[in-house]
Amino acid sequence: MSMIAHLPTADALASSPENDEMSYTVLSTEDLQQLINALDLNPQELLAKNHLRRVEQIFPGAELKIPGWTIIKYITRAGDTIAALSKRFNIPSFIIMRLNGLTTEVTLQARQVLCLPEPCR
Repeated sequence: MSMIAHLPTADALASSPENDEMSYTVLSTEDLQQLINALDLNPQELLAKNHLRRVEQIFPGAELKIPGWTIIKYITRAGDTIAALSKRFNIPSFIIMRLNGLTTEVTLQARQVLCLPEPCR
């Protein structure tokens, strides 16, 4: 049986130690736009959350706090794939792969722990 549980965020995500807030390291300006579109982020909220005034202040390598999103842990079950998880949780595959340091060639193992973004409600 697959499980979703709120647990402390993995160190690899570079999230705040006191909570499971989602962080994201920007690769390029296209990557930033893809993230904004994929998570339906308000650019002004993104800037405010990161104490920035203009999008031009965001550069490749910048680590951003993502407003309105947290990280949850998901324990995989036999047969889970990145594509299936993407569809089930309505999370773009590229985000699942980035948050977990995975590539498209990876085969998920049963009971593997993945970090998935979840909108705050």
